[in-house]
Amino acid sequence: MASKPHSMLYIGVTGYLAARVEQHRRDVGSAFCRRYGIETLVYAEPAERIEVAIARENILKAWKREWKSA
Repeated sequence: MASKPHSMLYIGVTGYLAARVEQHRRDVGSAFCRRYGIETLVYAEPAERIEVAIARENILKAWKREWKSA
C-alpha cells in the first residue's frame, strides 16, 4: 500500500486482503498507515502458504528504493 507516488510504502501479510484494505482506509489498520496516510493498494501477491508470504514480505521490506527524476 502507498500514500502517493514515490512516497511511503506499507508492506504486510494478510489472509483477507479486502478486509485489510478497508481497515487501512478507515484508519484502523496500523499506526504507521495512519501516520503517513497510507490507504491505496498498489500491489498484491498471492501465496499458497503463510511461510512463503512472510519470506516474500521480508525480501520486499529489505528492498532499497531509489527514485530518480526524469
